[in-house]
Parts: sequence; structure tokens; C-alpha cells
Amino acid sequence: MDFKVRNRSLASEMATYHTADDELEAYSLGRLSPAASAPLEEHLLGCISCLDRLAGWDEYIGAMRGACRTLRPSPRARSAGEYQ
Repeated sequence: MDFKVRNRSLASEMATYHTADDELEAYSLGRLSPAASAPLEEHLLGCISCLDRLAGWDEYIGAMRGACRTLRPSPRARSAGEYQ
């Protein structure tokens, strides 16, 4: 019974705290240290809202990377004559 009370408290805490967008963006870009990533990953296990926002960042960053590759191809692609 004591365990359930502690879990309910933890779930309540996760529901009231949400990760800042700049931290989610840095995580999505792989720019957070392991020490900073660990508590964020633990929070994401119980917070669907933050997990959904992280998925949005992942999608946005993936789209921007794709657009950058299209607009500015790698030197290897340019030297192969794929883009002119």
C-alpha cells in the first residue's frame, strides 16, 4: 500500500512539471550531457505531454535536416555531379 501512495505522488509530480522546449530541443539534437539526459529520460517515461512535444521536435529537426541536405548538398554529392 505504501508503494502505491509513493507512485501516485510521483505521477502527480510528473503531471505538474514539464520540460522546457529548449531542453527538449537540445535532447533531440543530441546536445545534452548524459547527466542532463538521465532525469529527462526518466521524466519522459511518465509524461505523455513532454513525450509528444519531444516527438514534435524530432519531426521538426528531421525535416530541417532534410531541407538543408536538399539546399546544400554534401561536398561528395557536388563532386559526383549530382547537383548543378
